[in-house]
Amino acid sequence: AGALAEHAAQEGATEALPLVAEATDRLLLKQRLPQRYGTQYIYDPDTQRWSLYRWNRETTDDERRQMGVPTLATAIARESMLNGD
Repeated sequence: AGALAEHAAQEGATEALPLVAEATDRLLLKQRLPQRYGTQYIYDPDTQRWSLYRWNRETTDDERRQMGVPTLATAIARESMLNGD
């Protein structure tokens, strides 16, 4: 999916950029590496809470905007929404 989205984005389909970011982050999560864009959340069954999976602090909000995904502050705030806070 990530490769198809990347190809679409390279062909000018900018609406595919968020899919590229999500696929990139999902792959990094699977590799247990910090995600780049802050699109992935993990669920802890012990606490029954969602949290934003760890992220690479070098990625800027400008880079996130270019990929069509929320800023880091928005992604962090989404934790509360996911947890019903």
